[in-house]
Amino acid sequence: MKKLFMSLLVAATMNVMAVETARVELEIMSSDSKGGKLTLILNDEATAGAATGSAEINMTGRAVAIYAINGGYNYQIYKSNSLTDLFIGVKTNASTAYTFKVLSASGETLYLKDDVEGWTMPLTVGTTQSCTLPADQAALNTRFHLAPAPAVPGICHQNGRLEFTAYKDASVEIVDYDDNTDVRLNAQAITADYQTIDLTNVDATGKSGQLLVIVTKIVGADQIEEKLVIKK
Repeated sequence: MKKLFMSLLVAATMNVMAVETARVELEIMSSDSKGGKLTLILNDEATAGAATGSAEINMTGRAVAIYAINGGYNYQIYKSNSLTDLFIGVKTNASTAYTFKVLSASGETLYLKDDVEGWTMPLTVGTTQSCTLPADQAALNTRFHLAPAPAVPGICHQNGRLEFTAYKDASVEIVDYDDNTDVRLNAQAITADYQTIDLTNVDATGKSGQLLVIVTKIVGADQIEEKLVIKK
């Protein structure tokens, strides 16, 4: 009987642990060393904003704060069965320079996106991200939110077209492979996370019948070129 009881206890404990699929402690710190912390918990059996496991934030006396937003309430600890597109609010002081830092993380990787500066930050242990925020804001509530993992950059040639994934803000030019000075498609910007270019009217004039695709993107202070050879 004792063995059966212990087995049931272990099974119940494992079941409770299994439903928590992610937990993150995220900090924001200003350049003058004022900061705040937010804990996010993804749990299959939790109800968004329910009293158990969640806690609203008390803003009294806080110069800088970070919090989750749901249903008109702001949370310092937020537990839910879904964190998809959850907005993260920030209160700022006189500083304009801030750093996000992940103090702890376990389980599934979550991602924080800044819709103004355009970066996406993986919420993994030790990850940091600097940003500039307007000073003395009581509630920046529509700029930051959780987001899906960023798409893996890729270029694909199929069905008479080029497909670009995660190359937004890069530019693409197509020249003849045999004579690189013979421009077959003038440089154009890639303006979306997924974009296609129809090659129906882009012909290769050289002997090889091939085109050279040149993609140029800016990474930090560097300009990087990627090239792809395709046969028409």
